[in-house]
Amino acid sequence: PPFGNAAAPCMSPDGKWVVYVHTCEGKDGLALVDSNGESWPHKLAFGTDFVMQPVWHPDGHHLAYVTWDHPNMPWDGTRLNLAKLAYDHTGTPYIESVKVIAGNDETAIFQPEFSPNGRYLSYVSNQTSFGQLYLYDLQEQTHIQLTDAESEVSMPAWIQGMRTYTWTADSDNIYFLCNTAGFNSLHRYSIKSGLETENLALRNYTDMK
Repeated sequence: PPFGNAAAPCMSPDGKWVVYVHTCEGKDGLALVDSNGESWPHKLAFGTDFVMQPVWHPDGHHLAYVTWDHPNMPWDGTRLNLAKLAYDHTGTPYIESVKVIAGNDETAIFQPEFSPNGRYLSYVSNQTSFGQLYLYDLQEQTHIQLTDAESEVSMPAWIQGMRTYTWTADSDNIYFLCNTAGFNSLHRYSIKSGLETENLALRNYTDMK
């Protein structure tokens, strides 16, 4: 629509839909539009002050996104929402149910990402003071802390779209940036072995994006 602002667009796995953050009159929400732009966008998830980082599950039936409210900033306390999608008779998705699976007013969540195979939802949480990498097992509905160091895997979410890690296409590894005392290093976490290793070839670099 010709009012408000759009940010953080994310394409559905089948390429038919785009979910994005719509901001108008100081309020955020998730909106949905077809990727061909043939119909008007419509509301998908509203009711909080701020929204960021929406992502689709590979099966197209779930969304994850981060929300928070005044007076918090995104590094103070946010909530990780997992929404279940259904489709109406026209094939348009809508949110059937949503639950908060991590975070609160005192715990900040950053960058939710689904593994390519759809088994896990990864995210960064500062519940142990430093921002550490976690997995949420969608089958077992359990949380697993992957990293545990006096280092930051996240960064202050000043704007939409900020990222510090990525999955490999086979869902076997996560590559992430680790900020220790202001210096960055690139690490790899193996999902199968549970081992974390640093990329020594990049050790001479102190800042990476």
